[in-house]
Amino acid sequence: MPADVSADRAPVPGVSRLPEAVHAILADAEERRLAAREVVRQRQWIGFALVLVVWLACVPFVIAGDGVRIAALIVGLVAAIAALSWSQAPAVEYKKAYKERVLPALAGSFGTFQYEAEGSIPASTVERFGILPSHDRASGEDYFSGSYKGVGLEFSEATLKEERGSGKNKRWVTVFRGVLVRLQMNKRFVGETILRRDSGSVGNFFSGLFQRTERIRLEDPHFEELFEVFGSDQVEARYLLTPAFMQRLVDLCNTLGSDKIAGVFFAETLFLAIPHGKGKTKDLFEPPAFSKPADDPGEALRLMAEIEAILGVVDALQLDQRTGV
Repeated sequence: MPADVSADRAPVPGVSRLPEAVHAILADAEERRLAAREVVRQRQWIGFALVLVVWLACVPFVIAGDGVRIAALIVGLVAAIAALSWSQAPAVEYKKAYKERVLPALAGSFGTFQYEAEGSIPASTVERFGILPSHDRASGEDYFSGSYKGVGLEFSEATLKEERGSGKNKRWVTVFRGVLVRLQMNKRFVGETILRRDSGSVGNFFSGLFQRTERIRLEDPHFEELFEVFGSDQVEARYLLTPAFMQRLVDLCNTLGSDKIAGVFFAETLFLAIPHGKGKTKDLFEPPAFSKPADDPGEALRLMAEIEAILGVVDALQLDQRTGV
């Protein structure tokens, strides 16, 4: 059994917010981390010894000549990469297990949720609305689905990349990193209403939409300057995008530190694309580093705050009120 080091740690503000069940899960995760760390250390020594043997065996071939030298160097490099991957496998498995056990428990403190580490909301769901940048590759992780304050919702992280350049200059450029949120509304919409923060020019962001939508002029000039809105039903769009709702949307952008939020109302759904704020380089919902204790309540509270920030969309936009948007 690992030594109890909790007494050496300073009290963490807000730790009482953690559900009791989470503390037990964190304690178990720490036992698993310590066991995995020991296996990693053993494998590192074994891997180092095996790679050293391979390299020593390759030395005569490196000396022999250019053709054989290249092959020997490749063998040595492959051996090193394989050994590194093998030695770190327990750490990778620990990270996956941590997310699959801790994140559902944390989300469960807010409502009824299911979690899939490798799941995601397909970006193709809203491709026809043009609220996401043009991209050639989409990936996602950390998919949550459930109900919060009576509002059904799903959210997951997403990364969109576009291939640019040609020949030797061909490269993949990240055009979106953030969270996709799909909320089930309490009414069915007749048309489609699409909005995003105004970037100064429409460009090709709404390319292809003009055949079925038109520019919506908002009641308040202040929000007219901040957002671009297109819709297929002027009356419904103005009913949805009241000054009060738009102010809540502005407040949400400020809270999340994201100035490029985009969304669309369609059918019975509000879909939001929320890019990570400026300066944010790490993904959300990531466990503490392998070198850190798994039962650190501060790390669990960080994850809890990240989940709460996304669920805060329901609170900020007051979507749990049954008397409209």
